Amino acid sequence: MQLPTQRKNIMRMSTNFALALATLLFGLLLVPRAAVAQTPPFSANCPTEPVSNTPIVPGEVFTGNNCNLYTNGDIDSFTFEGTSGDSYQFAIGLSGGSNDICMTLYNPSQKSFYSGCTSRYCYPNCATGSVVHTQALTATGTYTMVVTEGSNGTQNYAVSLQQTYPFPSYATQVPKLNDPLNGNVAQPTDTNYFTFSGYTTGTYQVKATLSGGSDDICLYVNGPSDASVGSGCTSRNCYPNCATGSVTVQFQPSQDGLYLEAVQVAGNVGTQTYTLDVSCVVGTCPPLVTVTPTPPLCSLTDSPSYNTTSGALNLKFSVWNEQEGATATWNAWLTDQSGGGSMTSIASESIPYSKKAQTIPETVTGLSMEGVVGILSTLTTASQGVVCSSWASVNPVPTITSLSPPSATAGASPMILTINGTNFVPTSTVTYNGVAHKAEYVGPTQLLIALNATDLATAGNYPVVVTNHTPAGGKSNSVNFTVTAPSH
Repeated sequence: MQLPTQRKNIMRMSTNFALALATLLFGLLLVPRAAVAQTPPFSANCPTEPVSNTPIVPGEVFTGNNCNLYTNGDIDSFTFEGTSGDSYQFAIGLSGGSNDICMTLYNPSQKSFYSGCTSRYCYPNCATGSVVHTQALTATGTYTMVVTEGSNGTQNYAVSLQQTYPFPSYATQVPKLNDPLNGNVAQPTDTNYFTFSGYTTGTYQVKATLSGGSDDICLYVNGPSDASVGSGCTSRNCYPNCATGSVTVQFQPSQDGLYLEAVQVAGNVGTQTYTLDVSCVVGTCPPLVTVTPTPPLCSLTDSPSYNTTSGALNLKFSVWNEQEGATATWNAWLTDQSGGGSMTSIASESIPYSKKAQTIPETVTGLSMEGVVGILSTLTTASQGVVCSSWASVNPVPTITSLSPPSATAGASPMILTINGTNFVPTSTVTYNGVAHKAEYVGPTQLLIALNATDLATAGNYPVVVTNHTPAGGKSNSVNFTVTAPSH
């Protein structure tokens, strides 16, 4: 499947989520005496495996129970359309599990230009639960982010892509000089962005000071042309005794314009709070100019439902398209496991410009009754390509093929019943003789339940049914477990 070409400044999705070791990108920001948060984002769960080359766009974060690596040969990959001259931040972060992961980046010529790994177990104290890399692109075309692990075992992760130049429109503007902002960065690769207007007539100081938590933070300051004007990190945890609770960047602008400050957490523990202050050290520093942010191009949310009898997929997507005079095209893909995991276009709608949300229904018939696991919706424009997208997971209809063992004798000791079949998901539930039993998810073809003495007390045929819940989903066929009378 080839997604429409996307251009710079295209789309922003979720950047604030609470993974234990991998909260990625933009956290909640607070100014003194008033809560002012950066623009609320959206997030997406990874599509169910096996899927590769999952489309990702700047500002998008993939995180959830589908974002897993399972063996040292497992590869998950994400692709995006990059523009030459623009700078992007690529990030991966650990969440749960006990393994390290690696990120490798490939350019449109399929040549690797960066590789890095987490290292939370390196010695003596270099634990890093994330990999973050920022780079200006030298070619326009399709780039690929590959995520791998070097060990066997399930490892959950999160991955994000961020465009850092041109500067993100959702950065918090510093309202005035010498007016500290209170902020927090939560976990390894959380990043807060700020902008302020700088002038060649003065020397400026940007200072970030720790105010809580136990981690260090790093401060990066870039100029209007994306050139770094300074950076540094606090170092209160360095050995043996070099504790420094603040980091300062002082510079005289080489040109008038907008300057970007980025604050990142440098450790792996909890939320780190800080204050950020921009001051005029010497010379003339005019009052800061408030820049009206560009309104969001659009928002897109999906509400799918799946008729397990007719095979009809009903989509209801709410769209807010803020591009004057433009017509956007909505496309959806579904991942069908029975078709080898390929992604197929299933519908398209033209959506005109609107300053308010539009709700547009779509019904797609004739789909496979098995294996539908996700829908990717994208909103595109002729001038900028993909401007927003969303994933909506859809559970398949489960099927039971056999029970192991298929029977037991009345009065038998409690036992484990293995349910074999297809399209099982981690949230599948099981009933035995109409009574809910806690299911242990082994994989998409196997579930386990415990049968107690009451379940096995009386001879009879007892139906076993698996249910996958909404969105979509449904009940499996019923297969009887037989309890036979003891022989005399």
